[in-house]
Amino acid sequence: MTKQTFGWNDTSIPHVFTAEPRKGGTRLRFKIVKDGGSQNLLPIDLPGPVRDVTIHWKGEFVPVTQATSETFLYVQGRVLLQLPTGCVYWSVNHWVGKDDKKHSIDTWCFMPGMCVRDGHLVRI
Repeated sequence: MTKQTFGWNDTSIPHVFTAEPRKGGTRLRFKIVKDGGSQNLLPIDLPGPVRDVTIHWKGEFVPVTQATSETFLYVQGRVLLQLPTGCVYWSVNHWVGKDDKKHSIDTWCFMPGMCVRDGHLVRI
């Protein structure tokens, strides 16, 4: 199987989420597309085939923390992908700087042994 790009249920989401085979597993890539440019998150290597990602991709994220939106800050924790062995967690962070421009930095990671249940991040 070659590199696969996954679509979003909400077609207005411009982010690019891909999976490609690697020796012994799968490499996930995530490009966050924003108003002021884009951010390529560091890749995540997972055990198991790309097919596992294809089977479990739902086309949307699940919020696992309530969005915090202060005057100058927005933060939310999301699960991008739920696999039988854990989940891919995505932290969204936006702020307005002194220059009145919107800035952001997102991060993500694989959390083995964790899953989403009733909108909360819990142990499997």
